[in-house]
Order: sequence, then structure tokens, then C-alpha cells
Amino acid sequence: MDINSLLSPQDSPAPGTPPAAALRSPSLQQSPAHRSLRQHPPSRTPSNVGQPTSAYHTPTPPTLQPSVAASLNSRPLHGATSTPPVESHARIASPHDAHQTPPHHLLRQTSLRMETLADLASSMQHQQATSRQGTNTPQATQTQPSSRPSLGSLPSIPRSISGASGVDTIMTDARTFTALALDETSRAAAVEYDQKLVDTSRRDYSSHVGLVTVLHNGFQKLLQDAPSPATGGPVHDARLLDLQSVLRDAYENMAKYYALGEQLWQRRLEDAQATARTLEDHVHVLELYTKATEEEPRSSKIWASYATYCRYLVDVDPSSWREDDRDAAPELFTHGLLAGTLQDGARRVEDDLAEGNLVWDQYLDLLTDDLERAFDAGKLQDVTQAFLARLSKPHATWNETFGRYSSFVSRYNSERYEDIMQTATSHYAKIKEQYEHRRDHEFNLLQAAHGGDVNVEYAAMTEYIEWEKKTLGQFSLATVNGLYERAHLRFPEYAVLWEDHIHFLHKHSNRSIPEPFEDLVQRAVQHCPWSGYLWALRLTTAEKNGKDYEAIEDIKHSATKTGVLGYTDPEGLVQLEMAWCGYLLRRASNATEDQEDKENNFEMAIRSALELVQKSAPKWNDPQYRLARLYIKFHTVRHSPNHDEARSIWKQLTPHHCNETDFWHRYYTFEMVLGNTSHGLQPKEATLVLENALQYLETLDRPEQLIDIYTNHCNHHESVEKLQSATIEQRQAELLVARRRQREAVAQYAAATREHEMRLQEATMRDAPESEHQPQQELMEIDDPSTQTLKRTHDAATYGGAGEIDDTMSEAHSTKSAGREKRDREHALVVVSGLPEDIQLVQIRKFFSEAGTVKDIHFRDVDGRKFALVEFDEPDAADFAIARAESKNRIGDHELSIKPGQGTMLFVSNYPPVTTEQDIRKLFGRFGTILEVRFPSLKLNVTRRFCYIQFASQEEAAAAREMDGQKIGEGDDTGALIAKISDPNARKQRQGATEEGRELFIRHINFAMTAANLREEFGKFGPIEAVKLPIRGDGKNKGFGYVTYKDKKHADMAVTKMHGTKVWGLDLIVEISKPPATKHRGTFVNESGVGGEELAPAPVRERSLYVLDVPDTVNLAQIEQLAKPFKYKRINLLPKKQGAIIELHDVKDMAAARLTIDDFEIMPGRKLRLGSGAELKRSTEEYRPSYNPALSKKHNQPGKQPPQVSNFQPNTTFRKTKFAAMPGRKPDWGSQAEKAAEAGQEPSKTNADFRTMLFGKKD
Repeated sequence: MDINSLLSPQDSPAPGTPPAAALRSPSLQQSPAHRSLRQHPPSRTPSNVGQPTSAYHTPTPPTLQPSVAASLNSRPLHGATSTPPVESHARIASPHDAHQTPPHHLLRQTSLRMETLADLASSMQHQQATSRQGTNTPQATQTQPSSRPSLGSLPSIPRSISGASGVDTIMTDARTFTALALDETSRAAAVEYDQKLVDTSRRDYSSHVGLVTVLHNGFQKLLQDAPSPATGGPVHDARLLDLQSVLRDAYENMAKYYALGEQLWQRRLEDAQATARTLEDHVHVLELYTKATEEEPRSSKIWASYATYCRYLVDVDPSSWREDDRDAAPELFTHGLLAGTLQDGARRVEDDLAEGNLVWDQYLDLLTDDLERAFDAGKLQDVTQAFLARLSKPHATWNETFGRYSSFVSRYNSERYEDIMQTATSHYAKIKEQYEHRRDHEFNLLQAAHGGDVNVEYAAMTEYIEWEKKTLGQFSLATVNGLYERAHLRFPEYAVLWEDHIHFLHKHSNRSIPEPFEDLVQRAVQHCPWSGYLWALRLTTAEKNGKDYEAIEDIKHSATKTGVLGYTDPEGLVQLEMAWCGYLLRRASNATEDQEDKENNFEMAIRSALELVQKSAPKWNDPQYRLARLYIKFHTVRHSPNHDEARSIWKQLTPHHCNETDFWHRYYTFEMVLGNTSHGLQPKEATLVLENALQYLETLDRPEQLIDIYTNHCNHHESVEKLQSATIEQRQAELLVARRRQREAVAQYAAATREHEMRLQEATMRDAPESEHQPQQELMEIDDPSTQTLKRTHDAATYGGAGEIDDTMSEAHSTKSAGREKRDREHALVVVSGLPEDIQLVQIRKFFSEAGTVKDIHFRDVDGRKFALVEFDEPDAADFAIARAESKNRIGDHELSIKPGQGTMLFVSNYPPVTTEQDIRKLFGRFGTILEVRFPSLKLNVTRRFCYIQFASQEEAAAAREMDGQKIGEGDDTGALIAKISDPNARKQRQGATEEGRELFIRHINFAMTAANLREEFGKFGPIEAVKLPIRGDGKNKGFGYVTYKDKKHADMAVTKMHGTKVWGLDLIVEISKPPATKHRGTFVNESGVGGEELAPAPVRERSLYVLDVPDTVNLAQIEQLAKPFKYKRINLLPKKQGAIIELHDVKDMAAARLTIDDFEIMPGRKLRLGSGAELKRSTEEYRPSYNPALSKKHNQPGKQPPQVSNFQPNTTFRKTKFAAMPGRKPDWGSQAEKAAEAGQEPSKTNADFRTMLFGKKD
């Protein structure tokens, strides 16, 4: 018999490998963690995954009946033709099992089981000529499948472990399933899936999974209905054999494109085991198990099932085999096969915290049983080391393992039992604690898995991974690696997890990693073959590791031959081709011989790559034109450079990228590099490129930058004649761009105004019933707080919480300020340090005048150093200021440091409501220099609870992100702190049950009802997600509540059925909840009481404190904390009036409260004062000076800002041009005079008043 019929080429044992004999082998005398490894290349081409494999259901796979813990010599024997039992082992196939562990791919170790297969193949060679039909054994006659090839025919029918022979043999026509034993629904589904596979050239992953699932379910159902072995056995059922043949083809066709993953492998193994009767059948199942453990080497479920199946074969009664197999079977299915399987499996799953015990328990049982059967001092040492190796790894059943170790020591070393156990307890205490620290995360994973929501489960897994990386210790690298592997098994098609895993190991490459880096990348492309990024990593990794050209070429062809890469996204194909062509270019450039052949090789490859990308995506153009740029480089660095060919490529790219400044800058740089400017020659080609670019000023993305490049180029490299011409062209170009920017600004301002008016109209219509008489009501509440009526609020809205974050991510993000454009402070800010102590605002403004319009300047003195926060009117101006700092960074004798503000500002939220600026500085001060802390104004929304922390550098802000996720403070009003780098573009729309229409607002509820009663009444319309029933101080509800359904249709049904229905004697009012309107004031009622009120309380006015000069950044919680010692009844915060009203229970507390509150410093430099209700009524909102003092007063009024023109203006005041006197708009003389002053020009004497406003009076 040919060994290739049993083993794939990579699994063939090395020549001279001795066969495995007894259990007492060298491999069993070592701990699984200390055995040597043997590398194997991948066995087939991996492929793409279209949908998560977690989406399909996995039935329980077959497991075997004999007890794992039983002694090999004491287990009952069974017949070779009996069906392997499938119900005795714990469930290992459910995608939502208690602990799901993904695979860890380690390199193959020399195994007893494969060596035994090789020996058997040799010993069975004489049986190949013997016909199976000549066997006189009744069992052989009954169990031989008619459609199964005989063992002797295997050499003529090549079959690898995977069963895949190559993509070129894939069927292209749809199959018919009419003859299969499937019900009509399953048959129709199978036809639909197969037709879709034909339409997509067998590339659609979900259709592969769907087809396999339909056929698998039909096969398992037919197995249940088939006759039992006693009455003929299922192997004689022609329907079963036909369906099994089609199912086997479906598995093999899918395997040609895609890695099956743990769940599909369990199905395939279950189907193969179901009809395994002959020696050939069982060998085929072992081949499949070998292949499964190679693809998913860290799957505890597959390894446990593999060991159980081997144990089943070892327990077969030798006399039950067919006569021609009776001698070979016992030699093949030996105790060594089982031992080698468990030994390999235990080593590979040792870092599986959740399910590694499935294999390790069997492994330890095997060792202890063998020691019990034949005691030996060497075996005793081996078993002891195995127990200690297991105890040194944290796992879910660590206590049970420790208990087994205690029993083991008590039996074999009882005289030293106490010393040994005491030492073990102290030595492994930290190991035990490691799992305890992770128990909550494991429980969250289990809970998410049982919930059935893949997104929730993925979120729990990624949160677990981030926690592990954040708490990474010196010896926990393997634990983090193991967790990543669990994630890969559960979500094998999530390329981002593979990328993160690779980056993690690369980051810690200086430490001992659990597996070879190249092997991880190889498995990544097997499971995510559509990812060009992963394929590019595999190519570069192979090149870095010194692989030869043929090996790297095979990798490249493996990526492209299936057609999966680039099938839906050409970006992945470009990434692969860039890696391949980049390798060929380096190979040609570094060649010492045959350089011309290698250059020709590259040129063929790059042309082929460009054609392939164009063919894959005819309408797609690479925005970075990476392959073309690589081709251009080749023409400039080759042995015989061809600059004309390189220029022709640039010209071919021009129509596609003519509106991109970056393209023209690259083109210009190319010509400058080629031009010989070092000898005084004028770079005419480079000048021509810039002149061509100026023809696209109306459509260029950044025309100002290109004009600046053109001007500088002519100044440095061209003749005086060309310079004069360029100066004139520059002015014309600047005029053109200025007019373009003016049109854009006016259009943008008009669009923003229309959008704001629409939003304002929508908000007015939505809130009209509640806010129609709001102004009069506000004055009434100031006169008498007791007349206030409680408005609808959510439970968390008392102080404002995380629920408000999405709507208030930034003060600048809010689009509710009338007529105000969105402010992008983060990207338009620069941080300036190294300033002189006597620096003035005008000096800073003048220094940055060339960059653009300065919107705001703030000086900050920190630890004897002076900083300036300079904000421009647009991000481009800030970028220009930073770029210019390389050449102009001095004011007087002081050298300035100018850094970008982007990434230096931290957005912080979800802190305790009473947190002050001092608390924030104390909490975050250890991370770096804090320049300022900004709290939002509460005038627009009193429920805001966030702030911005401005650090001096990006590194300090990034370090402060360490606080993200930590809980600060105590109580239910605080959760995990949110600390993220501020980004205006990250603002999200509010999401939740209210916005989705799934939340009901219910009024007129009987005060005696509880949340459980409410759930019972509304639960009959659909699954309920949450019930909120606010409770008063006396324990009764407030008469209203909220019910949130999981589906909007159930909420709509409940409104239809329950609105107006009498429940507990009252007619309910049920409606869909509406998003709460913005709260301009906040009220807090102390419902807990004070233990006993006055029989006749004094009038409200006599018990009320009117607090004035309250900063509009002070929230309700801070006022409540101030009033808490005085038994208050109600607090009303009025940010628009810069005040608050505190109503006390008892007039006797007024004196003490006045002494405490009056002149109290609520924040640095801001003191409260007490006044009358009339004073509070006359108060107005807090004045905030304009962030651009140079603008006129009318332009600083909210809602009246004119559109901002680009900061890139021509060097003229335009006083006599038509542009300066556009119809319908007065010339902005103040703005032009400011620019003239900043440019160093002398403004007209008639503008003295304006100069005084801008620069201040002269001394």
C-alpha cells in the first residue's frame, strides 16, 4: 500500500523514523510544554469568508461511549462494525457553548499516531491485490459500502487529507438534487445555494456554508430514520450513501477556497464517523482529524473528539474486524496512537483557559491509568511533571486539577504529602489568582454566547483582549496570545482580529513568543484570504526570513489563483501586488548577476499587476496610484534608466488625478529629482509641470498650496524673466482662488443657515405643546419656585450622565446654536511654547498673520513657562503655520516651539457630577502639563457632563487615555470614565430605544403598581428590554413610566392595544416616547424628606435663597452639594440667568445657609452672592468675549456671523475692484485693514479708529 494514500506529503514521516511501541516512549516522558516542534508548510490554498461562521448553527458532533477515565485494560470491547456512539461526551459543537476556545496554530510535532499509520501502510501492501468481495467474513459482507473505494484502489485515486485536488477541477454547472433524500424545502434551498455558487464561480462563502448545512442536516435526519445495524445497518441504505457522496463533494469544494473552521470541521467529522465501518473508513476519519488539527491546532473541542475517537478504535474487539483487516487493525489502532494524540493536543491547548481541560483531563487520566497498571519510577516522575505543568497554567478547572493532584500525591507520596501540598499551594497561589482576575470576563463571554447576539459576543471578546493587553505582565504573553486564538476560532473571518494579533506579537517580538510569527501570518491568510493586507504581510515576512524566489512566488500565486482576492474589493489586490512587485524591484536592484533578466521579470510582473487590477475593477482608480508610482521608480533606478517612459506614465495619470495637489507635488518632485539643478541649470520640466497644474485652480483641492509652491520654485530656480512672469501669474491665480473661496463660503453659509432653520423649525414643532408659554413660566418660577411643575425626565437626567454624551460630545459640535458654523478647534489649533514673558497679543497675531486669520489666542503660564494656544479660522492655516515653523520660529531672541493642537486635547466625560476643575487637574495632572480645562456652558443643556483638557503635547494627551474605562467616585451616578482624544468628526447621532421608536411613555399609572406589574401587563405584546418606573420617597410610583421593547413593531402594537385601556382602575395613556427636548434649566427635588416637616411651613419666598453670579459651567450637582447641609426641599438651576434658587424646608436654616453660600468661591476667581428674586429676574446670560477681538461687534453676535473667506488673500486691499463691492454685500474694510497691518503695510491715516481697536492705544 502506498503511504500517500494514507498521508499527505507534508505528513510523511522522515526516513528511518522508528515506529511507536509502548506508552513508555520518550515523547511521553516529557511535559507537553517541553517537547520539540517540527514545521510543516500549509497544505492548501486558503480562501475568503463572506459572512461570520458564527451565523450558522452547529449540531452536536459524534463522541464516543467509553469513559475517558477508565483503564485501557478494564474497558469493555466492542465490534469494529458498530457505530461510534455520539451522546456520551460533553457538547463540543455548539457555537454558544459555555466556553468557546478558538484554535492556536503550532507547528506539527513528530507524532506516534502518524508514524503508526506509516508502518501500517507498509505492512498492508500485500493486501492491495486482494478483492474485498472475496472475503468470507459475514461482517465484511454486511459493512462494506458499495460506493466506497477499496483500500487497494487508493493508490490509483489520489486523495490528500483535505480531499482537494485544485481549483481547476471545480464544477462550473449547477447540480441537481432531485434524486437525494431531502424534503422539498431542503432540496429547493440546496438548488438555490448551488446556483449562486455557479454564478459566483464558487467564491460565495455564505452559499458554501448554506449548502453544506442543508446537506448535513438532511444526512443527520436520514441517519436517524435509517435501519439500525442489527437489521442491516445504515451502510446499505442507498439514499444515505448517495447523500453522503454529495455532502463529501460539498465539503471538498468548499475546502478548495476556504478554511472550514472549527464548527464546520466538527460537522464534517461527525458525518464521516457516522458510516465508518471498515478499516479503510476509520483510516479516512483519522486523516480528516489530522487535517482538522492542522488547520485548527488550538481547538480543544476537536482534540478532545479526536482522542475519544482514538480511544474507541483502541477498544475495538480484534475478532470483530474483517478477516483481511484483523491483523492490521490492532497494529494501527494502538495505545501509542491514543497517547500521541493526547500528548500533542495537551501541548497545543495548554493556554486555553476555558476548555483546555477537555483534553488535559483525558491526558492526565491516561498517564495515571498507565502508572496504576504498571508502576515505574520514571513514569511517576512523568506524571508528576504533567500535573505541575498543568497547575502552572491558569484555567477554569484549576481547583479540580489541584484536587486530582492532591489525590495523586496522597497515593504515591503519602509520607511527604503535607510538605508537598503546602509548597504547591504557596507556589501556585498566583496562578490560581490569575484566573480569578479573569472570571468576570469569562462570565461575560459565556453570557454573550448564550444570548445569541454575535455583535455582543464580539464586543465582549474584544473588551477582554484589550483588558489583557492593558494589564500585560512579564509572563502573560502566552495568555494574551491564547485569548487571541480563542477569538480567531469564534470569529475566524474577522481580519481585524488577525491583524491586531500579528501587530501584538510583532510589538513584543523581542520576547519569547508562543509560536513562530510566520506561521501566524500563514494561518491568517488561510482564514481571511480576501485580505490583501494579510497576504502582503505574508510575502514580506517570507522575504524577511530569507525564503527563495520560488517560495515567495508560490505564495503570490496561492493568493490569486482562486480569484477570491479582489473579488469584491480591489484594494486588497493592490496591496498584494504592491508587496509582490516591491519584492521583485528590490531583487532586481540588489542583484549582482542576471540583473537584466530580473528587471525584465519585474516589468512583466508590474504590467501584469496593472492589467489584473484594471480587469478586476474597470471603473476603479487607485487614489494613490501606487503601482504606477512603483513602475515610475523602476524606470528611474533600472540599469538603463528610461526617463521618457516614466514621464509618459505621469502624463497618463494626469486626467485621473489633475484635481489633486498631492499628485502635482509628486510629479513636480519627480522632475526636480531628475533635473540637474546642482549645476545651475533651470529645471524647465518641473516648471512646466507647475504651470500645467495652475490650469486647474478652479477644481484643485488645495490651490493655495500649489500657488505657493510655484512662487517659491520660480524664486529659487528660474530666471528673472520667468520670475517676473510668474509674479503676474501669481496675482491672477490668487484673484481667481479668492473669488472661488468667496463663492464657496457664501454657498456654505447659506446651506448652513437653511439647515439650522430647518432644525429649529422641527424642534419648535416637536416641543410646541411644552414650550409655548415658556418665557412667562420661567419668570413665574423665579418669583415662586413652588409653582414649578415636574417635567418628563429620564431616570439618569437628574444630573446628566453618559446618556447625554452622544448629543453633547463637544460644545463646538452642537449644531443648535443659532447661525453658528461648526467649530473645529482641535484641527485649527497650534500650541506655542518658548515665549518671552512680556509677549503681547499683537505680536502673536502679527507672527501668524501670514498663515491665516487668527481666531483666538490664550496665554497660559504653567510652572514658569509661557504657552500660547493659537486658534485659526480653518485647519489649513494651522497646518501652514506648523510647516512654516521650520524656517521661521523666532520672536526676538526667543526660539519658539510650534506644535499641532490636533491630538493634544482630551475629551473627558462620565465623571462624578460634583467634579470640579481642581479635581480634574489633580486626576490628570500626573500625565503631563495641563494648559487649561474647559467645561461646557449649560445654557443650552443643563444635563451636560463633560470637559476638555488641553495638554501641552500629543504624547501627554495620549498617555492620559489610560484613564479611559476607569471608575472615578462612588455611587450609581458614576460609571466608567470616558477619556478620549477629542475629534469633532467623531460625533455620533443619538442612538437608542427612544430614537428607534421602541420606548413607550405611559401615564396615568395606578400608584400601587410595580415595575413587575407593568412588565406583566405589557409583556404579552413582545419581548421587553427594560421597564422604568420612577419611585417616590414613600415607595410608590410617580404615575408614569417607560417600557422598552426589543422590536419597534411590538411597541406599535402595544400602543394600539393599551392606549385608553383600563388597568388597575385607571385608563392608561400610552404613546411612543419622543427624544427629550434640550433642557435650559434644571430642577432637583429632595424627595427623601427630612424626617418631619413643619405643620405650617413659612411662605416659599421666606424659605428661598436667590443665588446670583453662578457660572454657567456649574451644574446642578455642585449646587446641591453646597445646599445639602441645610435640609433643602428644591433646587432650581437657571444657567441663562447665571443663578439658582434654593428652597429650604425650614426658615430657621436660612441664616446658616446665607453665611455659607454668600461669597462662597464656587470656582477659582468666581464667588457666589445672594440677592433678591427681582435681581435674579433681571440677570442675563454670561457674557463671553469674542474669540476674534479684531472682528466688529456685529459679527460677534450669535447667529449673525458672516461667511468666512479663505485666509489666503491676494496681496492687495481690493479697494477699487468689483470684487470688493459685490452686490448685496458691503466691503469688509476692517478685515482688509487688519491684513494690511499684519503684512507690515502702513494702513491709511483715515483708519485711525480701526487701528486703535486692533492694536490698542499707544502710550
